Amino acid sequence: MEDNLKKMHDYFEMNSIPIGKNEPGKSSKIVTDKISNLNQDSIDKFIEHNSIRNFDTLLSHGNDIAQDIEQFYSDTKSNNKKQQDPLLPLHNVLKIMKIVLPEYSKVSQDARITMQECASEFISFIGSEAAELAKMERRRTLTAEDIIMAMTNLGFDNYLPFSKTLLEKIKHESSNRYSARRTRRNLD
Repeated sequence: MEDNLKKMHDYFEMNSIPIGKNEPGKSSKIVTDKISNLNQDSIDKFIEHNSIRNFDTLLSHGNDIAQDIEQFYSDTKSNNKKQQDPLLPLHNVLKIMKIVLPEYSKVSQDARITMQECASEFISFIGSEAAELAKMERRRTLTAEDIIMAMTNLGFDNYLPFSKTLLEKIKHESSNRYSARRTRRNLD
């Protein structure tokens, strides 16, 4: 499969196949330039993805093969970018899952990964809405109120009572820690 780029280049040049919709006056030069700009890796991935066994099958896909490969390659790049999005640590997700599951439940690896992706996407979804709210108020820092407002705007009202209770608990513990530090400093 290493020569696919060269083979495509030669084939299109030999047969003067135009790009796209067989527009008159398009020479093989345009096609070969288009093919030459393609990445060898993208052609190989396209062939592998479409289970293309040989070059003739590749060519039977039509005259706009260069555009198909470019589209596939750009889709692959965007998918790779998506896969690089940060995910919650898998161990933490499993600990949270075990809190709500019966004591001796087992969780498959697929279920863990799916829950990890869903939880990460949920956080990203809420976070981006909260960031928009902060941006509208010309602030760079997200507050807990931004998160709560984002949840309300996005229709996650059923999570609000728990979220507000948890927020109050965190604020209370934080203030207790702060006052304990001040007390220790005063004693020293």
